[in-house]
Amino acid sequence: MLPTQPSLQFYDLHPTLEDFQTEVLHGLQQPQKVMSPKFLYDKQGAELFDAICQLAEYYLTRTEMAILQANAAAIAQVIGDGALIEFGSGSSQKIRILLDAVPQLTTYVALDISKQHLQESCLALMGHYPRLQAIAICTDYTQPISLSPIPALQNKRKVAFSLAPPSAIWSRRRR
Repeated sequence: MLPTQPSLQFYDLHPTLEDFQTEVLHGLQQPQKVMSPKFLYDKQGAELFDAICQLAEYYLTRTEMAILQANAAAIAQVIGDGALIEFGSGSSQKIRILLDAVPQLTTYVALDISKQHLQESCLALMGHYPRLQAIAICTDYTQPISLSPIPALQNKRKVAFSLAPPSAIWSRRRR
Protein backbone atom coordinates (compact mmCIF):
# COMPACT_ATOMS: atom_id res chain seq x y z
CA MET A 1 0.00 0.00 0.00
CA LEU A 2 1.38 3.41 -0.95
CA PRO A 3 1.52 6.10 1.74
CA THR A 4 -1.07 8.78 1.26
CA GLN A 5 -0.22 12.44 1.38
CA PRO A 6 -2.06 14.33 4.11
CA SER A 7 -4.79 16.58 2.86
CA LEU A 8 -4.52 20.32 3.11
CA GLN A 9 -6.28 21.81 6.12
CA PHE A 10 -8.01 24.92 4.86
CA TYR A 11 -9.74 27.56 6.95
CA ASP A 12 -11.53 30.42 5.26
CA LEU A 13 -12.02 33.21 7.78
CA HIS A 14 -13.86 35.15 5.08
CA PRO A 15 -11.80 38.31 5.26
CA THR A 16 -14.00 41.32 4.88
CA LEU A 17 -12.78 43.69 2.29
CA GLU A 18 -13.99 47.09 3.32
CA ASP A 19 -16.22 48.79 0.84
CA PHE A 20 -13.90 49.37 -2.13
CA GLN A 21 -15.37 52.74 -3.08
CA THR A 22 -15.28 54.06 0.50
CA GLU A 23 -11.67 52.98 1.06
CA VAL A 24 -10.46 54.33 -2.31
CA LEU A 25 -12.14 57.69 -1.72
CA HIS A 26 -10.63 57.82 1.78
CA GLY A 27 -7.18 57.00 0.37
CA LEU A 28 -7.46 59.67 -2.30
CA GLN A 29 -8.30 62.29 0.33
CA GLN A 30 -5.02 61.68 2.18
CA PRO A 31 -2.08 64.08 1.64
CA GLN A 32 -0.11 61.07 0.41
CA LYS A 33 -2.52 59.01 -1.73
CA VAL A 34 -2.89 55.40 -0.60
CA MET A 35 -4.83 52.28 -1.50
CA SER A 36 -4.65 49.01 0.37
CA PRO A 37 -3.00 46.30 -1.74
CA LYS A 38 -5.42 43.71 -0.37
CA PHE A 39 -7.87 44.73 -3.09
CA LEU A 40 -5.36 43.57 -5.70
CA TYR A 41 -4.72 40.06 -4.39
CA ASP A 42 -7.15 37.83 -6.18
CA LYS A 43 -5.63 34.91 -8.11
CA GLN A 44 -4.65 37.07 -11.09
CA GLY A 45 -3.19 39.79 -8.85
CA ALA A 46 -1.15 37.23 -6.89
CA GLU A 47 0.20 35.73 -10.12
CA LEU A 48 1.07 39.20 -11.39
CA PHE A 49 2.97 39.95 -8.18
CA ASP A 50 4.87 36.65 -8.55
CA ALA A 51 5.87 37.74 -12.06
CA ILE A 52 6.98 41.16 -10.78
CA CYS A 53 9.17 39.42 -8.19
CA GLN A 54 11.08 37.75 -11.03
CA LEU A 55 11.99 41.04 -12.73
CA ALA A 56 15.62 42.17 -12.54
CA GLU A 57 14.43 45.57 -11.30
CA TYR A 58 12.62 44.05 -8.32
CA TYR A 59 15.50 43.33 -5.97
CA LEU A 60 13.49 42.91 -2.77
CA THR A 61 12.64 39.21 -3.15
CA ARG A 62 16.21 38.29 -4.13
CA THR A 63 17.55 40.26 -1.16
CA GLU A 64 15.13 38.62 1.28
CA MET A 65 16.00 35.16 -0.05
CA ALA A 66 19.73 35.89 0.25
CA ILE A 67 19.24 37.02 3.87
CA LEU A 68 17.24 33.86 4.62
CA GLN A 69 19.86 31.62 3.02
CA ALA A 70 22.66 33.30 4.95
CA ASN A 71 20.79 32.95 8.25
CA ALA A 72 18.78 29.76 7.75
CA ALA A 73 20.76 27.70 10.29
CA ALA A 74 20.35 30.29 13.04
CA ILE A 75 16.66 30.75 12.27
CA ALA A 76 16.20 26.95 12.24
CA GLN A 77 17.48 26.77 15.82
CA VAL A 78 14.84 29.26 16.92
CA ILE A 79 12.04 27.46 15.05
CA GLY A 80 12.89 23.98 16.35
CA ASP A 81 9.94 21.64 16.02
CA GLY A 82 7.20 24.22 16.58
CA ALA A 83 4.54 25.26 14.12
CA LEU A 84 5.88 27.81 11.65
CA ILE A 85 3.31 30.51 10.86
CA GLU A 86 3.93 32.74 7.83
CA PHE A 87 2.08 36.01 7.44
CA GLY A 88 1.51 36.90 3.79
CA SER A 89 2.72 33.57 2.46
CA GLY A 90 2.00 34.38 -1.19
CA SER A 91 3.50 31.68 -3.39
CA SER A 92 5.46 30.24 -0.41
CA GLN A 93 8.81 30.49 -2.19
CA LYS A 94 10.83 32.02 0.65
CA ILE A 95 9.54 29.57 3.24
CA ARG A 96 11.16 26.70 1.32
CA ILE A 97 14.56 27.94 2.50
CA LEU A 98 13.46 27.52 6.11
CA LEU A 99 11.73 24.19 5.47
CA ASP A 100 15.00 22.88 4.02
CA ALA A 101 16.88 24.13 7.08
CA VAL A 102 14.46 22.62 9.62
CA PRO A 103 13.97 18.95 8.65
CA GLN A 104 12.13 18.17 11.90
CA LEU A 105 9.44 20.78 11.18
CA THR A 106 6.13 19.13 10.35
CA THR A 107 3.58 21.94 10.74
CA TYR A 108 3.38 25.00 8.50
CA VAL A 109 0.61 27.59 8.68
CA ALA A 110 0.20 29.94 5.72
CA LEU A 111 -1.85 33.10 6.14
CA ASP A 112 -2.88 35.06 3.07
CA ILE A 113 -5.84 36.93 1.64
CA SER A 114 -5.85 35.30 -1.81
CA LYS A 115 -7.84 32.10 -1.31
CA GLN A 116 -7.12 30.20 -4.52
CA HIS A 117 -3.44 31.20 -4.67
CA LEU A 118 -3.04 30.21 -1.01
CA GLN A 119 -4.51 26.75 -1.58
CA GLU A 120 -2.43 26.12 -4.70
CA SER A 121 0.79 27.26 -3.00
CA CYS A 122 0.22 25.03 0.03
CA LEU A 123 -0.59 22.01 -2.12
CA ALA A 124 2.62 22.58 -4.10
CA LEU A 125 4.58 22.76 -0.84
CA MET A 126 3.03 19.54 0.41
CA GLY A 127 4.02 17.85 -2.85
CA HIS A 128 7.62 18.92 -2.34
CA TYR A 129 7.71 18.28 1.43
CA PRO A 130 5.69 15.09 2.04
CA ARG A 131 6.29 15.24 5.82
CA LEU A 132 4.64 18.65 5.99
CA GLN A 133 1.23 19.23 7.48
CA ALA A 134 0.13 22.46 5.82
CA ILE A 135 -2.64 24.60 7.22
CA ALA A 136 -3.89 27.36 4.94
CA ILE A 137 -5.83 30.22 6.49
CA CYS A 138 -7.49 32.74 4.19
CA THR A 139 -7.61 35.92 6.22
CA ASP A 140 -6.73 39.58 6.38
CA TYR A 141 -3.91 39.21 8.87
CA THR A 142 -3.88 42.92 9.62
CA GLN A 143 -6.97 42.19 11.70
CA PRO A 144 -6.99 40.11 14.91
CA ILE A 145 -7.36 36.37 14.34
CA SER A 146 -7.38 33.40 16.67
CA LEU A 147 -5.53 30.18 15.95
CA SER A 148 -6.88 28.45 19.05
CA PRO A 149 -9.78 26.67 17.25
CA ILE A 150 -7.31 24.78 15.02
CA PRO A 151 -6.78 21.32 16.55
CA ALA A 152 -3.42 20.68 14.83
CA LEU A 153 -1.95 23.71 16.62
CA GLN A 154 -3.03 22.71 20.10
CA ASN A 155 -0.05 22.11 22.41
CA LYS A 156 2.39 23.22 19.68
CA ARG A 157 4.90 26.00 20.09
CA LYS A 158 4.06 28.63 17.48
CA VAL A 159 6.74 30.64 15.69
CA ALA A 160 5.59 33.58 13.56
CA PHE A 161 7.49 34.45 10.40
CA SER A 162 7.15 37.56 8.28
CA LEU A 163 9.58 39.54 6.21
CA ALA A 164 7.26 42.53 6.18
CA PRO A 165 8.49 45.23 8.54
CA PRO A 166 6.33 45.35 11.69
CA SER A 167 5.54 48.99 10.96
CA ALA A 168 3.76 47.92 7.75
CA ILE A 169 1.42 45.66 9.69
CA TRP A 170 0.88 48.04 12.62
CA SER A 171 0.22 51.09 10.45
CA ARG A 172 -2.59 49.19 8.72
CA ARG A 173 -4.07 48.19 12.08
CA ARG A 174 -4.31 51.77 13.28
CA ARG A 175 -6.60 52.84 10.46
